[in-house]
Amino acid sequence: MYCRKCGAKIADDTRYCHRCGAAADPEEAREPTPAPTATPKKVHIFDRGTPLWACVGIVFCLVFAVFFVGGDEAWETEMGPAIRNATDYQEPATRDFALALVRAENAGEFNIAQVCDIWEEVYEEWTYVDDPRGTEYFSPASRTIEAGLKGDCDDFAVLLTALMAAIGGEARVVAAYDLSGNGHAFSEIYVGDDYEDLKGAAHYICDRYECTTIWYHCRESLIGTEYWINLDWQNDHPGGYFFPCDDAFAVYIDGTEEYLTGDGDPVRSIRCWTGG
Repeated sequence: MYCRKCGAKIADDTRYCHRCGAAADPEEAREPTPAPTATPKKVHIFDRGTPLWACVGIVFCLVFAVFFVGGDEAWETEMGPAIRNATDYQEPATRDFALALVRAENAGEFNIAQVCDIWEEVYEEWTYVDDPRGTEYFSPASRTIEAGLKGDCDDFAVLLTALMAAIGGEARVVAAYDLSGNGHAFSEIYVGDDYEDLKGAAHYICDRYECTTIWYHCRESLIGTEYWINLDWQNDHPGGYFFPCDDAFAVYIDGTEEYLTGDGDPVRSIRCWTGG
């Protein structure tokens, strides 16, 4: 289970969080307190069990609705450049941090093991914090590292995309929303244009995380079918289930922006069995 206060993963029989000291069961640590003189302001409590739509604030949802309703031009002149500029993968701090996360046994050219090394470390240490009130803020990857891996879903997506690019990978930020106006952002990593590349990556992930299903995007291009694996922080392994969106945009590290449609970029799944 996860700590209700800081989101750290803790054992089911643990009474107190090893990271922040909060009680695992709020009833056990509750002490009588005087009645408050005023109604306290509600604080948003986030944990990894929260539905995907709840991982973003109201401001994020409203901003997404405005940009998508405004069409491609609104996106290209507002959110696209903001995400692209925040993905500062050439900054020394970003590059150095990515290098530090890759395990020695996974050295070599860019590979799926390095992807998992980076995703795993960031996922384990991430602390969800909302954007400043009344704004949609895209934190530069280097600033997120300096802040101690804290931010919302788009900050996580930007950071993962920058870290992958910093060690030679091709990644993109996907920003999506559903018909109810709920928005979300996540990173995707390109694993190849051959189905065998996808299968190899999927089998590695399933072996490493003892999972059975990998979700991915297919993108048709001039070189054939490209395969992109989801790196969302709402899942407990790379290639987890996608945010159920109706529209989405992808922003690449070179500044290219692409509108993803249901027909042009379908979500498909591949099932992999450990050792299979």
